[in-house]
Amino acid sequence: MWAKYDHKEIHEKIDKVIDEIFKERLDDDGKQLTAKNATLLDLHNLLNLDHKIDYAKIEHYRQYYGNLLEFVDDKPSKTDDTRHHYHVTREKVLLITAYNTTKSCITVFNTSYAEHWPYRIADVLKATMAAPTYFEPFPIKDKKINGIFLEMNEPEVFIDGGVFANDPELTALWAIQMQWKKLVNYRLLSIGTGCYNPQLDPKSWGGYWEWLVSGKSGLVTDTLMDATQDGKKTDRYRTKLEE
Repeated sequence: MWAKYDHKEIHEKIDKVIDEIFKERLDDDGKQLTAKNATLLDLHNLLNLDHKIDYAKIEHYRQYYGNLLEFVDDKPSKTDDTRHHYHVTREKVLLITAYNTTKSCITVFNTSYAEHWPYRIADVLKATMAAPTYFEPFPIKDKKINGIFLEMNEPEVFIDGGVFANDPELTALWAIQMQWKKLVNYRLLSIGTGCYNPQLDPKSWGGYWEWLVSGKSGLVTDTLMDATQDGKKTDRYRTKLEE
């Protein structure tokens, strides 16, 4: 059976938006950045104009932007201990979730993680929107290595990150805990689409109708999707999409 929707129109829209975002920006070789060549490193630099990283110095920065990265609010410093623990001044980070079916592992693309810098922005966005049954899985075939895009030995096939991260807020909190390494007081602003179904009525058919049938998906689906959310520290805004 085929996917429910054709991805072509959305993929073209993704490319168009990226072209628009980077229309005034060049890469290190003076070439125009577009959806065809803009990577997560370019997005990192766009988000952090005061902390831009040159492609020529990627190997130098790789030691800082690795698994032991820790953001700090004071002057960056290096702790020369057995863990090679590096500090980096706090910066803006974008996280994008996807599931790598080739390696059977979750992927949280991170603009402040050096291993993810070679990926095209367009490829990552097309990967995260590949919801099972709705759109085809998306193969990422090449990455930017030493200034040029090289094909991988085996393409990495991705699907929508929602299969493991129904609530992206938790992914953001996880990243904060991993990259700040200290307790923080937080407030989340969640902007999305959709609408809440009516409340469950325990007197109506024992609740079965609302749980399984009400709305287009039923409360059981919505509850499983929303149960991890914390209403006390989250401001949530949803816009209803009309078909």
